[in-house]
Amino acid sequence: MAKLELSDAASLAARGRPWFVRLEFVGTNQSNQSGQSAKFWYATGRSLGEPVEMGWGAIGSAPQTLLGTFGDFQDKVTEKLTKGYRYVSAPYQRMSAANMAQITAGVTTTVPVYTPGSQLSAPSPPSIGIAVPAVPPKMVTLAQQALGSPYDLIRSFRVKRSPASGTVMMEALDVLGDVLLLMQVHEAVGFAREHTLDIAWT
Repeated sequence: MAKLELSDAASLAARGRPWFVRLEFVGTNQSNQSGQSAKFWYATGRSLGEPVEMGWGAIGSAPQTLLGTFGDFQDKVTEKLTKGYRYVSAPYQRMSAANMAQITAGVTTTVPVYTPGSQLSAPSPPSIGIAVPAVPPKMVTLAQQALGSPYDLIRSFRVKRSPASGTVMMEALDVLGDVLLLMQVHEAVGFAREHTLDIAWT
């Protein structure tokens, strides 16, 4: 059991870690016939770029759910707190199987996805005869596919040092070794660990 607040969820999400926030409202509600309400609202997710499941309902009932972004989650928490909801302790709850299936079913990939028995091939070598190394097959997790572009295109990372400032960043690379985006070292390491991707430290 843990009572996570918005700042806790943001910290975990920035590191690509799972998080779960639950809010409850128990009190007067003039719109109900009884004049009272006992209801909950929750959100569950992982990294900043992945879909977030939000659920709500009467305490003790099965939730209604919808999918949104981390930004939607932040907005909703602010809205719920202004309406009198309060953070409560709750065990971690994963996204429902139905919503996970919805995410993975709606994913389209723009690069080949490795499956056992298939092969990913490198582009044709240039006409001047320079050898192009073969691109090894790389398993792409359903969770990574669910992130959408450009995160679903990342296949590896390499260190990027700035000669001028000495700043160290990580370059996220696609299947051909092209740079997709720059990430902070801790973000890249967490992402690589979550999705079993390679990091070139040299």
